Amino acid sequence: MTGEDDKFTEWIDEFHEKDREHQIERMEWIDKHHPNTDGYRAFHGGFSSSNLYEEAQQAYLFGLFQTSMISALSVVEQELIGILYGAGDDEIKEKGAAAAIDEAASRHLITPEEKQVLHRVRKVRNPTAHFRLGVDDDSLEARAINQDTAPFDLMKEEAQTALKAMFSVIGNGDEGLNGYL
Repeated sequence: MTGEDDKFTEWIDEFHEKDREHQIERMEWIDKHHPNTDGYRAFHGGFSSSNLYEEAQQAYLFGLFQTSMISALSVVEQELIGILYGAGDDEIKEKGAAAAIDEAASRHLITPEEKQVLHRVRKVRNPTAHFRLGVDDDSLEARAINQDTAPFDLMKEEAQTALKAMFSVIGNGDEGLNGYL
């Protein structure tokens, strides 16, 4: 190993050691909410959806909450569009998450409560994925101030909501989204 490699190894080891306790807590949270799929699951959104499903969980595990939220909603969008496209709705692939959520609800693929949660996650995702000024009402900063919470705590809560939504869509989660409103 070179001195540079040693530096990187030391940094990674230090990072994992500092965050280990939180990673264990987050892994326990994932384990508690993850749907039981008996180790196998076909994804209507294909490999990309399957990969994002894993990445959303890994991002949460490592405390990358905004990445987790964005990835989780991407899985939901790809899965719902994949299901609807597979059922013959050729135009759905040109539409976004909002249309997919509404169409899935109209076909009773998701409950009205799930629709409400998915739209809430989508509305939180949008200012994360697209530029907002810190003073905009839907920005992370404004939401944290309005909810009197730290931005990091709010990001974690929003990631958990997005992951629960993803788990519900993927595995018809054990509790469904009704318990998360």
